[in-house]
Order: sequence, then C-alpha cells, then structure tokens
Amino acid sequence: MEKRLFSRVCIPVLLLLWAPLTIQATIYNENGSSSSYNLLNGDVLYINSGTYQGDIETFEKGALIRVMSGATFQPRKINFPHGKIINYGTILFDFPGASPSVRFEPTEGFELDNFGKVRIVDETFTHSTETWQNRFGATIHFEAKTELNPG
Repeated sequence: MEKRLFSRVCIPVLLLLWAPLTIQATIYNENGSSSSYNLLNGDVLYINSGTYQGDIETFEKGALIRVMSGATFQPRKINFPHGKIINYGTILFDFPGASPSVRFEPTEGFELDNFGKVRIVDETFTHSTETWQNRFGATIHFEAKTELNPG
C-alpha cells in the first residue's frame, strides 16, 4: 500500500518540480542586427524594430519569431524552418550570394501567421503539414517558382 501511495503521489510531484529545470526557453529581443540564432522549442525571437539580417541556424517546432509593426525580418538564411512566425511588419526572404538552387523550404510544423507584408524572392517548396495564414489586408508575394504540396 505504501509503495502505491509513493508512486502515485511522490513521483508525479517530483516530475513536476524537475520539468522546468530541463526546459530552458530563451527570449531574444532584436532591434536590427546581423546576429545568428539557434531557436529551440520554447524560444522566442522578437524583431522589435529595424531590419534583422542575421542567420537563423536552427528554427525548431515550438519556437516563435514575432515581427513587430515597423520592423523587417530579412534573414541571410533560415535552415528548414519548423517553428512559427507571426508577422505584423515586413518579411523578406531573399538569400543573395547563395547557390542558384537555394529556395525557401519550410518543413513539417512550420506556421506563418501574416498580418503584414511577406515577399519571397527565392523558390518556395513546401512539404506537407505547414500552415500559412494571410490575414485581411496582408500580402504574401511569391516572385519565383512555388510548389505548395498538400498535406
């Protein structure tokens, strides 16, 4: 009887106390630089103002990039994004200097919730389970070959 009480009460309590120690989400505030980021599950990158022109090396599912009104998100590269972008400003996906076969290629779990302007200069290829929302008055402009594969 005592073993059951321990396993039913103490173990869940210990797990609840231990879990926050293993999840170390980071909040980044960006005001227009060329810093590089590795965005992991739970991380948030706020593009508050200016033009961000750095590298997004990792963009895991559960990570968030939020582009505020008046700010521009123009990364030099963004490797197979899985996370979510909420855009109230401007996004420009144009990867100059990259090989000719470069394309914007979001992968499973990617979400774009657009309230502003998005311009994608490079080829775009989606896989299956992305979510693209273009809100009233917002625009998404594709300038190159685009393949939207159903999920």
